[in-house]
Amino acid sequence: MRVPALETERLRIRPLESSDLDAVHPLLDVDLPAGEATTEPAATRDERRRCLEWTVLSYEQELVKERQGI
Repeated sequence: MRVPALETERLRIRPLESSDLDAVHPLLDVDLPAGEATTEPAATRDERRRCLEWTVLSYEQELVKERQGI
C-alpha cells in the first residue's frame, strides 16, 4: 500500500527517500543522545545509508505487490 504524504500548513510527512541520508544520519545518529530513540547504538553513516536503502526498497516492493494484487 502506497502511503500518501501527510501535509499541514507547517509540516510534511512523507516516505523516506535515498536522498534523505544527509538529513537522516545527523538527526538519528549524531544529534539525538544515545538511547533516546532506540536501544541500538548510533549507526555510522554507512550503516544508516544501508538502512535507508532497505527502507526505500521495501516501499518499492510493497508497491509492486499492490500492483499485482498480492
